[in-house]
Amino acid sequence: MHILKRRPTLARRTFLKGAGISLALPWLDAMSTHSRSVTTAGDITPNETPRRAVFCFFGLGINGREFTPADTGVDYTIPPILKPQEELRR
Repeated sequence: MHILKRRPTLARRTFLKGAGISLALPWLDAMSTHSRSVTTAGDITPNETPRRAVFCFFGLGINGREFTPADTGVDYTIPPILKPQEELRR
């Protein structure tokens, strides 16, 4: 074996797939309702499900100003576009 012999390179697509999966695995485990964090996350009891947050990005298709409430705080006024989601508000 010669020390300067070129080794076969790893394809870029193969590398990106592997990197994407390795980044997603901890996230997928954290999103599980059977996660260990349910019993060790501060005030969450074993009978409760931890709170989740969802962030969506729509680059060119949605007017983001319609989703933002005019006021802040617990008693904010829901914009008309979010009226179907009003029963989910806490």
